[in-house]
Amino acid sequence: NVVTAANISVAGRVLTADGARGVSGATVALLNQHGETVYARTNSFGYFRFNDVQAGAIYVLSVQSKRCQFAERVVSTDAEAQELTITALP
Repeated sequence: NVVTAANISVAGRVLTADGARGVSGATVALLNQHGETVYARTNSFGYFRFNDVQAGAIYVLSVQSKRCQFAERVVSTDAEAQELTITALP
């Protein structure tokens, strides 16, 4: 495996606990190993996107919403693009 210094997109959808609906207006945070955080807000269908994310790095992704709670997750950016599904805790 060769890791490039190219940038990729990390995108996905934030869903309710039953997985039936997107969570609109949630704040999605992507924290890198240097302590730097970038933020995105979900659209009305729960979709979000981060552009220019460094490939070959590990990030902590977290979601904040007034309606739902979410577990943090570790994201490894070793692929061309990331498509994530984040489901609220029951």
